Amino acid sequence: VMLEAMATELPVVGTRVGGIPELIQDGDTGIVVEPRNPVAVAEALTRLLHNEDVRLSMGRKGRERVLAFHTMEKMIDQTQQVIIEAVNEAAQCKKR
Repeated sequence: VMLEAMATELPVVGTRVGGIPELIQDGDTGIVVEPRNPVAVAEALTRLLHNEDVRLSMGRKGRERVLAFHTMEKMIDQTQQVIIEAVNEAAQCKKR
């Protein structure tokens, strides 16, 4: 959902859990807050709601980031690379 929002030039607010901090560049493509902190989420959303320039800039930069790093083709290539590395590592372990 984060990537879809970013791809449509929407700024995002996420918490510092899982892979979210890897997707969002805090202050550049969106806002990252600490988990379980509803006040921080509300403050981040309020900042975006009241500042069109920030909202538009983060949205534009978010889309650029998605196109640079997270297209379907790039994710397929990255997944294939991980599989190839895992197969090669398994083959090396088998030889030992």
